[in-house]
Amino acid sequence: MYPLFLALHNLLRWLVIIAAIIVLVRTLQGLRSRRPWTALDDRMGQLYTVSMDIQLLVGLVLFFVLSPLTR
Repeated sequence: MYPLFLALHNLLRWLVIIAAIIVLVRTLQGLRSRRPWTALDDRMGQLYTVSMDIQLLVGLVLFFVLSPLTR
């Protein structure tokens, strides 16, 4: 079970990084061009937040429940 959660945690890391880059780029483009905040911007922010939350939860399960170091 530990290797499965570790692989999931690893894959989620890339989702978090990609989502953060997308949100950052869209925000900077919007600020430069004075474009109004759109529903897509909200969705991208939600995707980033949800991916961070899931990453944190998987990491906590890895550390406190499944880790051989904390048993």
